[in-house]
Amino acid sequence: REMNWFNKYLKGFRRGEFTILTGHTGSGKTTFQNQYSLEFAKKGIPTLFCSFELKNEVVLTNMIRQFSGESFDSSPDRFEYWAEQFQSLPMYFQKLFGSTTMDKVIQIIDYTVEVHGVTHVVLDNLQFMLGTQGKGFEKFDLQDELVSRLRSLATDKNIHVTLVIHPRKSIEHEDLSIASIFGTA
Repeated sequence: REMNWFNKYLKGFRRGEFTILTGHTGSGKTTFQNQYSLEFAKKGIPTLFCSFELKNEVVLTNMIRQFSGESFDSSPDRFEYWAEQFQSLPMYFQKLFGSTTMDKVIQIIDYTVEVHGVTHVVLDNLQFMLGTQGKGFEKFDLQDELVSRLRSLATDKNIHVTLVIHPRKSIEHEDLSIASIFGTA
C-alpha cells in the first residue's frame, strides 16, 4: 500500500535513474528517504544508505522505529527485537561522516554494487558530503561535477541514485525550483 503512492507519483523504483530530493528544513526529507529505503529493502532491493549529516546510530535508530511502527518509549526492550529483524533487510551503511571526497563516495558505491549487489543508493546530503571542499564558485563546480558523475554512475551501473540537496534559504511557503538548489546562474 505504501508503495502505491510512490509508484503513482514518482513512477516507482527504476534502475539507471538519478533522483534529487529536496525540501525546506523540517519538511520530512530524512523521514521520507528512510521510509522509501525501507520499503525498497523489504521488497528485496539492496540499498546503500550514506548519511553525511547524521551519524549511523541516529539513522539506524530512526529507521528501526519506522520499520517497527513502535516508538519504544514505553517498552525499550522491544528495540532489541526489532533491531534483529532489521538485520535481515538488504540494507548497507557507509562509515564516513561529514566532508568526503567524490572519489571516496564513488569508490564506496562501486564496492557495494559489486560485492553486495546494491541497486539503490541514498546520499544524504550534498552540502554535508562536500563540506568545506571548494571555495566560492569552485564549490558550485564541485557540485556540478558530483551530480554529473552520479548521473553517469546510475546509468553505467544500472542503479538508482537518490541525492538529497538542501535548498538555498527561502521563504518557507514559497515553492522550490531548480534555482533553489543550483542557483540562478
